[in-house]
Amino acid sequence: MEDAEKDVQFSSGVRVANSWTTSPMSSVYQPFLVMFPVCGKFTLLLGDFTIIHVTLALMMESSDEMDFIERTKSFIGHNIYNLVYPWMVPNKETQMFRDHWDPEFPDIMDLLRNCPLVMVNSNELYELPRPTLAKVVNIGGVGVQYKDAKPLQDEFKKIADTGKGMVIMSFGSVAQSELMPEHWKTALLNAFARFTDYEFIIRYASDDLKDRLPKNVHAYRWLPQADLLLHPSTKAFISHGGYNSLQESINSGVPLITVALFGDQFKNSKIAAKHGFAVNIKKATLDESSIVAALKEILSNDRYSKNVRRLSLMVKRKPVNSTHLLVKWTEFLAEFQTLDNLTPAGNNLNFFQYFSLDVIGTLFLLTLVVTYLIFKLLASIIRCILSRSRKERRIVWFVM
Repeated sequence: MEDAEKDVQFSSGVRVANSWTTSPMSSVYQPFLVMFPVCGKFTLLLGDFTIIHVTLALMMESSDEMDFIERTKSFIGHNIYNLVYPWMVPNKETQMFRDHWDPEFPDIMDLLRNCPLVMVNSNELYELPRPTLAKVVNIGGVGVQYKDAKPLQDEFKKIADTGKGMVIMSFGSVAQSELMPEHWKTALLNAFARFTDYEFIIRYASDDLKDRLPKNVHAYRWLPQADLLLHPSTKAFISHGGYNSLQESINSGVPLITVALFGDQFKNSKIAAKHGFAVNIKKATLDESSIVAALKEILSNDRYSKNVRRLSLMVKRKPVNSTHLLVKWTEFLAEFQTLDNLTPAGNNLNFFQYFSLDVIGTLFLLTLVVTYLIFKLLASIIRCILSRSRKERRIVWFVM
């Protein structure tokens, strides 16, 4: 990733933006965005048509195969987000820049709409399939190839050589394991203790478990995670389901057990389960029995390992790798600066036009009018026929 960034920043003269919250600045002084997969929520701004019955709303817990209730949630979630988001973030950021930077600073929403290229930390091989734009380039996997992974040393090597294998647990740097509820800690330790043939290595930045750890559980403030995940003895990875964890699991070919906590972790967990290399545990039902059941499923069923290894191989053998896409698209954009020919007309559509509500409404009214006219015409014809029939009967009666 560092080499790629150096190439991008210095040979092309373009700086990489790393966060979606600051990425609109790249449209002012740099020509593109680098965003997390949640950028799918900006599709209305970018002019991308979102099929809401297969594309999840932000923080929605579902796959792309939704039932009626889930499709209803998706519809409401997408539209509320698109209505509320501008007032929550871009409008406030725009005002902040105008107050402290430049009174003529452009509206960040306009910068988003006019962004010529969007690079997304995602990969179409494991993301949920969805319609997208030519200006959206997937560069998922950059930085998680683990090229610097090394053989395990000392204590970790000794653990790896013990028993049937290892299970790694890490909830990342945001959701710190030491802050989890006490009953979760007890449930996890009790569950791990029941798998005496396996060694459990957990990232835990506190000493409060020191006297409670079962013999097969090892807690460390820091883990050589890349080295551990790539070791052949590693059988499972317990995680919160963050996007980096998802990509690390795929890259290393290790199946997942997820406990989604917030944000896009619910969607990521569903992605892994859909591709057949994860078992999801809902945080509301996390207890010793659910953890034991998940571990038994992963450790006793090799289909999870086969599925993730196959997906890992697909990602590695993808015809054009992510680093190449990142560098070449950046150089291309640095040369041409703007890519107006990739800007969709959907950028200028309002809500009613975007969902064709004006067309649907017009056609509905026309249908009502035509139906009404046909009904009136038929009624007139019937009245005319009945009137003529009555006249004929009167004439016959008069003649008789």
